[in-house]
Amino acid sequence: MSVSNEDLYKLIIEGNNSLKQDFKDLKSGIHKEINNLKSKNEELENENRKLKNKLLEVERRQKKYNIIVYGLDGNEEETENKIIDLFNETLQTQCKTADFRDIFRIGKVNKDIPRSIVVETQNYKLKKEILKNVHLKSKLLKEKKIFITPEYATDDYLDRKLLGSFLRTAKTNKPDAKIRNNKLVIDEEEYTLEYLKRNPDFLKVDEACASSKNLQSVEKEIGQSPSKYEKEIPKRSTRFGKK
Repeated sequence: MSVSNEDLYKLIIEGNNSLKQDFKDLKSGIHKEINNLKSKNEELENENRKLKNKLLEVERRQKKYNIIVYGLDGNEEETENKIIDLFNETLQTQCKTADFRDIFRIGKVNKDIPRSIVVETQNYKLKKEILKNVHLKSKLLKEKKIFITPEYATDDYLDRKLLGSFLRTAKTNKPDAKIRNNKLVIDEEEYTLEYLKRNPDFLKVDEACASSKNLQSVEKEIGQSPSKYEKEIPKRSTRFGKK
């Protein structure tokens, strides 16, 4: 049985239309699957963000009462007595062993640099009093080459470190720049860390021009550890107990 050209043409058209519809359905299915994957990915990202925030809050609570002391020499057995003597005599903060949950050193042993000391106070009031006296006795502590700062959650520490780099840069042209309420203040204008991250060219100066004097003022302002102790911060995988 012969097929006319007209019938053959119709068959070709129908086949072509069928292929187009199949392709359209396939494309629609792929788009739907992609949208589903995007939706699931967003859900996972949201869950991950919530989990990270919860972990950050847990870490903040754990470190709320903590202080880190840098540059205080002595062996493990002397650590507790050295800390209490430092607080009582140098900082004139009256305290005793019972005022602390734990006192221990962190970081690797280095014959040239004393390992940093984590001090866990029993209450926030004592921590605030110690840090207030640290500010009042900053000159004396500097002479002793001892640095004392709060212990921050890792993310908060990294944010403060980054904010400190912006402050160091700002001070090359604006010596009066400072940090207030976790914001960079230049000529009394406040800039959040999020804003500075989104606008990396906001401070168009060479960080290499920052003087050591400005660097020291930055470290004092943000409570950042001296650079020689930098590698120890947020590592706390090894605890040596109360020594």
